Amino acid sequence: LDEEEDADVNPLGHFWIEGDSLAPPCQAELDVVNGILDLAAPYITPESTLYDLGCGDGRICTEASRRFNCKSIGCEIEPHLIERFRNNVQRLNLADKVKVVQGDLLELELDQLGVIVVYLLPESVELIRSKLIGALERGSVLIFNTWGLKGIPHKAKATSGFADNCNLFLYDASCLS
Repeated sequence: LDEEEDADVNPLGHFWIEGDSLAPPCQAELDVVNGILDLAAPYITPESTLYDLGCGDGRICTEASRRFNCKSIGCEIEPHLIERFRNNVQRLNLADKVKVVQGDLLELELDQLGVIVVYLLPESVELIRSKLIGALERGSVLIFNTWGLKGIPHKAKATSGFADNCNLFLYDASCLS
């Protein structure tokens, strides 16, 4: 995904109605995607799986699979974003690495160890908190974009975005003690 392709990803994002979504109405900017993957890099191998919850057009999944040769699973409910995600997976020849899940992320099982990327509203995180804690206990790493995991200290923090205006938080099992 390049900057020109990025310009029209969600032209109606600014028409978001509070309460109608689990995630913010905008995609992570490309430099934020790179910041997330830089933070994840020590934890990803070709045997790893990266999850992106509320993945939008799948940009984190496709870039992770390209950069690290890992598997990735993106879950999104919006049909126009799923279509774009599937098109990008095909265009980039990543069908053997990237799984597109169209559905409710509240029902997604986080059963594979790896990195879980979360860019959800804080109240949405609370809905899947037990799943996220369970994933940490099993050895997965969580990376939060903008909002962290309430009440749990993060292991690392980075900033990203065009003006370093986006906070990224990393959690692993050691954060639970």
